[in-house]
Amino acid sequence: MASKTNSSNTQGVSAGQGVGQSAISSIEEALKVLDRAIVENKDELKERLTGDFQDLRSALSDLGPKMKETVQQYGDSIQQYGSQAMSAAQDMTRQGYDRTKEVVSQVDNTVRSNPWGYIAGAAAGSLLVGYLLGRSGQSEVEYE
Repeated sequence: MASKTNSSNTQGVSAGQGVGQSAISSIEEALKVLDRAIVENKDELKERLTGDFQDLRSALSDLGPKMKETVQQYGDSIQQYGSQAMSAAQDMTRQGYDRTKEVVSQVDNTVRSNPWGYIAGAAAGSLLVGYLLGRSGQSEVEYE
């Protein structure tokens, strides 16, 4: 019985090897067919790739001037808005300066027309500040 089992095992192994060899030879045959197809169609593939590359180059070269024009257009807009903002800031500064001159002139005229009222107000304010500062110094000193 042992000899029968060994002979059936060797037949199974050789059958498995036959299937594996058949698959390998089929794959090798397919690769050879692909190699031949590549060699035969090499020029056609090269022409297609060259044509596609030329189309891409053409599209990019057409895109270049459009991009430059767009950047220039936005650059001009930004420059225009920047100069408008600068002009508005200068106008506001000039208006603030003019308004400050008017207020200073009005205060000067008022003080010149009634100087004693402002002198009395300044003296009263000085006395109040002196009093408050004097009291804050006394709170730190402890009396025994």
